[in-house]
Amino acid sequence: MPNGPELQSPTSRIVTFLHLSDLHVGMNQDRWLWPTVKSAFYADLKRLLPTCGLPDLVVFSGDLVQRAAVTEYERLADILHELWKVFRELGCNPVLVPVPGNHDLTRQPEDDLASNALREWWTVRRISKAFWENARGYPEFLQASFAHYQQFVASLYKSSIPMPQVVTHGLIPGDLAAKIAVGDHTIGVVGLNSAWLQVGEGDFKGLLDVDPRQLMALVDNDPDAWCKQNAANLLVTHHPESWLHLDSRAAWKAEINCGTRFDCHIFGHMHEQQSSVVALGGYEGRRLLQGASLFGLEQMSDRRIERIHGYSVNEISRQGRGRRLRQWPRKATLGADGARKLIPNHDYNLTEGNCFDIEYNADVALQAPAPLVPNLTVGSGGKALDALRRVLPSSEPARHVRTFEQQACLDFLLKHRMAWVVADWGLGADEFLEAMIGRLSPSKQLVFQIDVGGYGGRDEMLDGIHRNLGEGFQQICEALSRQPECVLIFDDVEVTRGAGEPNVDFLAALEDVANAVLQYCPDARLIFRSRRRPSQTNICVVELTALNDLDAMLYIQNHPAGSVGIATESFVRKIMGHTDGLPSRIDEALRHRVTRRRRLASC
Repeated sequence: MPNGPELQSPTSRIVTFLHLSDLHVGMNQDRWLWPTVKSAFYADLKRLLPTCGLPDLVVFSGDLVQRAAVTEYERLADILHELWKVFRELGCNPVLVPVPGNHDLTRQPEDDLASNALREWWTVRRISKAFWENARGYPEFLQASFAHYQQFVASLYKSSIPMPQVVTHGLIPGDLAAKIAVGDHTIGVVGLNSAWLQVGEGDFKGLLDVDPRQLMALVDNDPDAWCKQNAANLLVTHHPESWLHLDSRAAWKAEINCGTRFDCHIFGHMHEQQSSVVALGGYEGRRLLQGASLFGLEQMSDRRIERIHGYSVNEISRQGRGRRLRQWPRKATLGADGARKLIPNHDYNLTEGNCFDIEYNADVALQAPAPLVPNLTVGSGGKALDALRRVLPSSEPARHVRTFEQQACLDFLLKHRMAWVVADWGLGADEFLEAMIGRLSPSKQLVFQIDVGGYGGRDEMLDGIHRNLGEGFQQICEALSRQPECVLIFDDVEVTRGAGEPNVDFLAALEDVANAVLQYCPDARLIFRSRRRPSQTNICVVELTALNDLDAMLYIQNHPAGSVGIATESFVRKIMGHTDGLPSRIDEALRHRVTRRRRLASC
């Protein structure tokens, strides 16, 4: 989709990104204060974006929620879906790139051995040595601390919000390196978790660590080569450099944010908006973009609460042999009528266009992207197709169970190009599909998913798809026909009406639509998924049920929290008695076992 009027020639723009930070969903008073801020925020986006350009990316630099509670992340998901509805109304569907902040981790018990050890990170050197050697307790501690954040990010990949598809995850939960296609080039985004050492309450300024090993693990130990593959590169953390320990700060400058590697460092945490260029000794400066809190409440000494709300839109463009970073900073203020609104932040020296420019040199020339595997062809319907893209969760134990069902589904797809999978909640349908689709061909399959739940007829479904995605179904099929081998999932098919009667007319119409897709898209295969078995269909049906004892044993043997040694007959019977053979409950039981054993060992 177009990105609005250009201030220079269209070929000069490289990327436009929206920077959000510190939303703090779940903060005291946010339930009754956020709605008004939200309305002002959406109204400002609708005024600003058509003028400055629609974003390709949304960078969210941490503190998405307040206490890392599951309920807070559920509320956050609702907010993000509402925000992306605004984007789509404006004509864009940007990719979301989040990193965690110190409010996005769950504080572990004070008597936790790993937590207590990490508090001595800078005073007892053997602790950092043991940590980076993955000594027992530390990896589990980090996974537990960021479990809710990780689960939330995983859930976004199952939603309609576009997430990075070519992405590498690193040593610390939340670390990522993503390559995102924008036009005819790629944008590199490196997100580093700066909050993992903030294990308790109190002031951690000058005590945090972002280690070069975090970066090297993401870019195959060659950050310069990785960055040179991209037209522009963004470095994202939650904390500013000033919150790092002096030793970490030296390593940051020497090994991470050095030279012309990154176009800018994007961060939040401080709640105030500030952009700067730091240049020493005549060297090229480092561009630092500190984001305002989208929803910040600061307690003042006189018991007043200072409200801070803001965000920025940023554009990186090519200017001769150099670069230009242009920012539109926004902040909230009270109008003469007493209502809160977002306006240009005139604390900056803004031009008539309510923006400011930072010009700089760059070694990376604008070039065609390195191949993204698999590559998504963009054209008519391409943006809508990108919104339908799914990355199914990978599960090693799922590959070793239900082999008969996997083979049956595989045979149907190879022979008829269609199959129907029936699975109720908790039965691991996503993991089953990922394991089965992985066997379709040696090359990685593109997977797309359309949610057809709630529709009662063909026209209603097609109208709903057009309304939600901004493209007609024919345009989506045209884009789909240009893709390599791919799988399209029609998800949440309602096989009965409200009174329990078979939804015969809709199912027949859905099959007609499916047959048309197969004729139009010769390399596509279709999967229908429902919670209940259809009473009438011409499509071969595979129904998932709870695991039997043998499959449960195989599942436990191949589970990251299990092993061959513990998967005894008595242990399997005990697990089956607690979980009824549901994969999701077996996962939970095994994780609980690991946590319990770790706590007992610490006593």
